[in-house]
Amino acid sequence: MAHASMPIWRGVEIRQMAQSATQPDWVYGMGGGLVFRSDDRGKTWSPLRLPQPAEYKTLHLDPKDARHVLVLARSNDSKEKPTLLESFDGGLHWIQRAPLKFFEANGSIGDGFFPTQLVVPTGQQLADWWAYDGRWLRSSDSGQTWHRQTSGQPVFGVVQGGSVSYSLDDKVLQRSRDGGRSWEKVYEFEPQIKSDHHSRNPSNLIALSDNELVIRNSEGNWLQSKDQGSSWTPASNGFQNLDRQQPASAAQWMGETWCRAQQSPAMAQVLLASCTWDNGSWPSSTCFHFSKDGGKSWMPPRGPGTQSNQDCQSPGLRKGWAPTAVLLDATNPQVILAAWQAGGLYRSDDGGRSWQASDTGLLFRSAPGTNIDWIAAGEPPHIQAVLYRDRVSLMRALESGIDINNPGNRLGGVLEADLAAREAQSQLGDVVQPMMWPELRKAGATSFAVWRQDARLLTRALDLKLDDIPYDLIRSGYDWGASATARTDFPDGELFDLLRRSERFGLAPAQVERWVNTYITAARFPSADQTTLDLLNTGHPELAVRVLKASSRRTPFDRQSTELRTPTRLIVESLEKAGKKYWAKRVLGTMQ
Repeated sequence: MAHASMPIWRGVEIRQMAQSATQPDWVYGMGGGLVFRSDDRGKTWSPLRLPQPAEYKTLHLDPKDARHVLVLARSNDSKEKPTLLESFDGGLHWIQRAPLKFFEANGSIGDGFFPTQLVVPTGQQLADWWAYDGRWLRSSDSGQTWHRQTSGQPVFGVVQGGSVSYSLDDKVLQRSRDGGRSWEKVYEFEPQIKSDHHSRNPSNLIALSDNELVIRNSEGNWLQSKDQGSSWTPASNGFQNLDRQQPASAAQWMGETWCRAQQSPAMAQVLLASCTWDNGSWPSSTCFHFSKDGGKSWMPPRGPGTQSNQDCQSPGLRKGWAPTAVLLDATNPQVILAAWQAGGLYRSDDGGRSWQASDTGLLFRSAPGTNIDWIAAGEPPHIQAVLYRDRVSLMRALESGIDINNPGNRLGGVLEADLAAREAQSQLGDVVQPMMWPELRKAGATSFAVWRQDARLLTRALDLKLDDIPYDLIRSGYDWGASATARTDFPDGELFDLLRRSERFGLAPAQVERWVNTYITAARFPSADQTTLDLLNTGHPELAVRVLKASSRRTPFDRQSTELRTPTRLIVESLEKAGKKYWAKRVLGTMQ
């Protein structure tokens, strides 16, 4: 019977995995907008901090260098350009590679392009990289230089059959005899329309040798070719036994099974097929079938001393639903990693006969899955320790060499983690534990590591009645004006919002004056122009002029530590309304 509801998985659901034979101990995984790396072949995982968040990401690993990893990140907002993030040290540090430069066909340098799609070879295949942004571009040096292509098309999903390379793109099969430098069209499959009127193209190309190929057709059945793809017949080489596989528990229900086969990078004759039965609503069961003879024979996994199980369940593997990603180890054909739909990550060291959880670093800490668990997932150890108020783990992380001021993936630093933990406790009605900020500050923490526009640390501290933290923020150069909108008529920053709602936060004029004096004493002047405007527009003209004067040398705001962000005319108009005509004239002079 099909499962009626989604199982609950309290952790990060991995959707992609990548491994290179050049350094097989390293495995990369991605899911939930986060990137992880395992240094022990997938047994334990640690998050990698990306320089900026994005809603959608695709992971690419350089087949020649396991330390060279790329993430193509795209936001939900279609107006935002995609971002190509690149690391040359296994994800410890990242650079932004978009927009990329390219050469035109005549050799001249073209403009920048933002790839919306990358085609990077997998495994140990030596082939050119491709990128697309409405134009096709090609790189023969692992993405360092790009050339615009006026003809031809990229080659997707390259599989190696020894000395001959193959690619199946849509319904067209291509072949290369020179390592991917040139390609010829070999065969075009006729589209087939299923009874539900949805066309499905052939897929799952596997090269068993230079001459023998198999694919899965649009009906879910397998075809084979023995002449390098020039002609095709229904499979009789063992793959036909995968057609219409169905678990015993689903026999009474209408449905179909779709199988996908993978060839082991470590041993070409070893294959794994994951067959998921689907009744059109929810997947009921997934069976793994294994072949050690190139697909001639298949068997479900068997535990010691047991016979074949009709539902293909191995000890330790979650029953039901479907894998979201399966990785066959690059050098050891016995090792398999399977990320499960809403069900965790599992590892087999014996070719699929038994499985064990392999989710250390991915699993949430508490069984109910609190807000803190969701926040902590993907954060580095020192951020997690603060979120969980775990002082022992914090000391262990610091002793390992982690900089206490390193930011997290979603949180800007330990102060934001401290505030998030207090907020979660307050919202859940838990016993409010003391803030860790005093001891964090003694350990060398600054008030924030990376400023995020939506963090609003000052506002959150005041909401929690933590009146001492704003002074720490201001002294360290917190930019309370950076959250100002892009409006040209009336931009307002975080300071404006706080002063406008001063009664809610209990902000007396004397406290606001102390804030401004602290801001001036710190002499960093982030967003001094926006700060001046916010003070003018909330009835603090004397303080506004004090900021303007302190942040100006020869010209207004020339001591400001950040880029000017407020239209000068708005400051002039506000100064005139407040009766500060001298300063209005001085600022106006910079506009002439």
